[in-house]
Amino acid sequence: MAVARSWRRPPCIGALYKTSSNENSDLHRPSFSVANFSAVQRSDAAVLAAKRELEVLNAEITDAQARVGTALAAQRVAALNVEYTTIRSPVDGYIGSRTARVGMLANIGALLLTVVPSQSRADDLVLRRIGT
Repeated sequence: MAVARSWRRPPCIGALYKTSSNENSDLHRPSFSVANFSAVQRSDAAVLAAKRELEVLNAEITDAQARVGTALAAQRVAALNVEYTTIRSPVDGYIGSRTARVGMLANIGALLLTVVPSQSRADDLVLRRIGT
């Protein structure tokens, strides 16, 4: 045996419709409300505007991440350039003569300094005492 049910409006569209004043009838006939429809249109427009703003913010995040990557790459290049300015000797020793000065540009193959190799630990101690 089937039970007859009265028509009920779905809760999601309750704002669009208002029921008739006769609450005793089994069938409620919806009547259209212009004010409610305008409110729904405004809320749809607000949702659309929020979605567009979210797209803009996501694009700004992507742009900021790209700028961070660029800055990190520039930092690595700068560190590498600083490392190129360090002069290292292939042998342990002391500087005998130095022609290079701070701020001077070095040419390829130019003599910048001479290194006097140290023979032993004892020589290092003697040279340090003489130098001080």
